[in-house]
Amino acid sequence: MSRLITFGCSYTFGHGLPDCLDQEVDGCRIPPETASNLGWPVILANKMNRTLINVSRPGSSNLEILYSILSFDFQSTDQIVVMWSHNIRDIIFTEDDMNPLLRLRLGPWSNERYAQQWVLKTTERDYCLKTWIYIQHSDLFFEKKNIKWLHYPAAPHELLEFKFNFINSDHICFDGFKIVDDAEDNKHPGLKTQQLIADKIYKQLYEQSK
Repeated sequence: MSRLITFGCSYTFGHGLPDCLDQEVDGCRIPPETASNLGWPVILANKMNRTLINVSRPGSSNLEILYSILSFDFQSTDQIVVMWSHNIRDIIFTEDDMNPLLRLRLGPWSNERYAQQWVLKTTERDYCLKTWIYIQHSDLFFEKKNIKWLHYPAAPHELLEFKFNFINSDHICFDGFKIVDDAEDNKHPGLKTQQLIADKIYKQLYEQSK
């Protein structure tokens, strides 16, 4: 069976859904190791009659998403959907890069001192423009692989705020989605929103195939 490969952050992972809740270990909240079976990637794969491979992790930056794309072993019949994350996030590459559970992620939520220093020096413009470079890089990569792909940013309004005028993509959809319900953690899209996202992406893929 042909495959659907999805890349993204917690929105793609299904973080906060009933089967994808944090675990508390020694007073720390630890994200689950496996993605939800209730999220939009599963719904979309079923609608498309494809086998799903969900390559996402909560807290992923757009640089990590690009890293995951470039290091993935694709097949010629794959359909790719990349849900780019919020811009102000980053990853520090360490010896544990190959293990998604051990990657060192930076975001506004981080409490570590180095992360607090990092967030004070970041700007939305800087990270937005970097994301456009990542999109351009992935476009060239997918084109070389001769596989089908779609960019579906989780926060298109952020991405459209700043843009290089020399970067354009025919494979990006800025429709976005409205969060109509919350997941059980009250931080992520709920079950109704997951269905909405899957339906929107399915429609876009159909239009793209014409």
